[in-house]
Amino acid sequence: MKPRRLEELCDLIQSHEFQSWWTELQRARAEEDTAQEREDELRSQLALVEFRAEHTQREAIDALSLAGSADDDAARTAAESNTLENQAYVAVGEFEEQRYRASDAYYHQGAAERLVEQCNEALRKHPGDARAADALAQAREALTRSSATLDHEERRKAVAWARVEALWERSTAAGLLVAEQKVRAGRIRKRAERMFAEAEERKLRAVELRSQATAATAARRNAERRVNGLVDQARVRFDCSAGSDFLYFPQKDHPRHAFCLPLVEDRESYNVEVVALALYTVDHQRGISFLEPVGTGSAPSISEGDSRFEEFLLKDRGDKAPRPS
Repeated sequence: MKPRRLEELCDLIQSHEFQSWWTELQRARAEEDTAQEREDELRSQLALVEFRAEHTQREAIDALSLAGSADDDAARTAAESNTLENQAYVAVGEFEEQRYRASDAYYHQGAAERLVEQCNEALRKHPGDARAADALAQAREALTRSSATLDHEERRKAVAWARVEALWERSTAAGLLVAEQKVRAGRIRKRAERMFAEAEERKLRAVELRSQATAATAARRNAERRVNGLVDQARVRFDCSAGSDFLYFPQKDHPRHAFCLPLVEDRESYNVEVVALALYTVDHQRGISFLEPVGTGSAPSISEGDSRFEEFLLKDRGDKAPRPS
């Protein structure tokens, strides 16, 4: 590296060669920033689309399982409805048998009533006939038994019919529920199919975004290589030391110090606000951890420089001799 005085460095910075290099570096860094932003945006979109595709597919699988559960419910309800319908057929048969018994009891009651009327008529014709009176008493007892039997059979018939109606009601309700459950299962299955299709579309979009992101990464790396190449050129073209954000030029009159030329703007990372192409002074120990703007008296005088050099040597040797004033 070639040591320079401040005037020489200012002439170099204002030269056409340096300004052309600086313009090219700015353009390359702008391209790098744009490529980085593009890559970051595409990576964010890719992560979001992949997450949504996976989430949608999981929801579709859950929906398909739910549709299967709805189909199972419909099948169970249909089986229950069929069982109830069969029970209703049996109950109808039992009701018909009970209706026959009730009808038979009704006929017996009618016969008992006619017998009572006949006995009453015979007793009216023969008021003192003991046999007629005894026959009337027996006929009345038979009528009482027939009436009781009829009431009993009628109650049993009513119970049998109530059971038939209850079974029919339950079977009908179950049948209606089967239809609803089947429709629900179909609706859920269609929703699952839509979500599967949506997940596939998002997967295809993810493939496209991944390709774009890969291309953006390549573009960003190319821009980064161009920036690094320009910085490497600065080392040779301007005979200096170059970092990623600074160029360093040894001071001709102060070997332990260097002029520092920022290539970036940074108002937060350093002890002072860093402005691109503004000159700062750094020493060899602290480097850019402590920047002193040129023109603030930070550059040491020749005698001060000699004193610092002597102090450095004495400190390394552990010498406690006083410094020359």
